[in-house]
Amino acid sequence: MKMTLGLVALAFSLMLEHSATGQGIATDACDNSTCDSLPVAKTTLPTWWMSADVLFLYRTQNNRTTMVVDENNALAPVLTGSELSFGMAAGPRLATGWTWKSGYTAELVYFGMNNWASQATATGNNNLSIPGDLGLATFDFFAADRMEVTYDSSIQNVEANLWSPRAGMEWLTGLRHFSVIENFKIASFDVDTYKSDYQIQTNNQFYGSQIGVRKRWTRKGLSFAPEAKFGLFGNANNQHSLVRDVDNSKVLRDVTASSSIVSSLSELRLVGDAAITNNFKLTFGYNLIWLTGVAQAPYQLDFTYNDSSSDFVDDNHSIFYHGANAGLNWSW
Repeated sequence: MKMTLGLVALAFSLMLEHSATGQGIATDACDNSTCDSLPVAKTTLPTWWMSADVLFLYRTQNNRTTMVVDENNALAPVLTGSELSFGMAAGPRLATGWTWKSGYTAELVYFGMNNWASQATATGNNNLSIPGDLGLATFDFFAADRMEVTYDSSIQNVEANLWSPRAGMEWLTGLRHFSVIENFKIASFDVDTYKSDYQIQTNNQFYGSQIGVRKRWTRKGLSFAPEAKFGLFGNANNQHSLVRDVDNSKVLRDVTASSSIVSSLSELRLVGDAAITNNFKLTFGYNLIWLTGVAQAPYQLDFTYNDSSSDFVDDNHSIFYHGANAGLNWSW
């Protein structure tokens, strides 16, 4: 009899355990409000998911340096950095990860943009020059007929994050790599001496950790989850300046300089999704990114002409990115 009662008690306890865990009710790692706010918190096994979005971003360009002057008009500025501006660039934002029944989410995130570009042209008649002693020391950059300035910028981002549910919120700890690479060129055209270039390339590589927080609200197939992130990064950066003259046949300057700085990245995402089926969701949102401690190409311009010209990295500047995203999320 005692053995029978023991077996019944054991069977009953197993049924209770199945009832608690087979339905995926987490009782130890999140409270009711947190679990209810997570789209996959009530599954027994981890839910895998993938998302693919198109990210549309604008970025600032604040350099106002005078780049071309009029030799016949008291060196009046003809072309400055204010005439260069970036429009919208589009690129992929891809993420994948899994969420446990407890509400913890591990994710990998990538996004990149390769096509911010701007151009400005000044046209004259043997009167266009670059400023300073560098212009006076050249043939093609002094008393030229036309000068073109081109500027392009690209970014790449990779993250590995863990979101942990606590007190109705999700808290982020993660690692992040962010890069900013830029190319800048002043091309001078002169009927007498042809064409030469002043080229600058900058390379910023940010490595570090980040923290963050987000809150999710879900109602009738719609979910809204604003999130904020902040990270401090070591930025190993460099710039390469190349100045050539006499139809690019003579090298006047070929200098590479390196530096390092502690930079920061702040990101705010106002994102949401709408259920299409049990496994597919439409994703949408708006993104804001503020990056400090960046070596941008136009700030490396140096119109002096001596042994130490361009032997520096000006990396104390910031960039602001903002724009929308839209795509699909698939879970299984």
